[in-house]
Amino acid sequence: MILTICSDKGSPGVTTAAVALSVMWSSERVLLEADPSGGDLSLRLRTPRGENLPLDRSVTSVAADAREGLPPGALARYAQQTSLGFPVLLGPMSAEGFEPMARLWPQVAAAAQAWPGTVIADLGRLQLRHASSPVAAASTTVLLLTRAGTGEDLFHVRQRAHELAGRLGQGPHGRSPLVVAVVAPSRTARARVAQVQQALAAQATTSTVPVAGFACDHLTWPHFGGRSA
Repeated sequence: MILTICSDKGSPGVTTAAVALSVMWSSERVLLEADPSGGDLSLRLRTPRGENLPLDRSVTSVAADAREGLPPGALARYAQQTSLGFPVLLGPMSAEGFEPMARLWPQVAAAAQAWPGTVIADLGRLQLRHASSPVAAASTTVLLLTRAGTGEDLFHVRQRAHELAGRLGQGPHGRSPLVVAVVAPSRTARARVAQVQQALAAQATTSTVPVAGFACDHLTWPHFGGRSA
């Protein structure tokens, strides 16, 4: 299955949340860096021996080989083990590095969907013309992160949820895969969750989108705090 993590606006810690989930995930998983604006996990993560991760094994390699078709389970051969205890499929560090595979994301999504474990996909800020949106479309769950600290933020998350709910449809399991989570200080998190729930409930197209809970915004790299759902 694929668990996609993305943001509605700005940068509310999508990559940090994806790494935190990868650390805590109890079953087989791989972190997929799929933000077409460029990734930075090659700078943040290290091999179990503390060395830099080589850049010659990445999602672009998956895309190139997927043209000819990949057998189920092949995704793991491209991933690299990290010192945090989970494997990662690196993305290029720039938008230009992603350009050669712009039309190959459906093949990457198919390979991720066929993998027997869980693919945790970091898509960054998910926009309507997002190149890697096929990964979101193939996801069991799409976790949309928002800070929702102002009235403007509430408008943006409702609008983004409206757009995504329409684009994602019922998903591979016959239900909408979209779920919202709020990134906020612990002292205000529950109030912000309630505000987001009210904002989504006010519009018919988003009224059934669940708010899973909150993640504390004091999460820092590479040490992660608690979260509530």
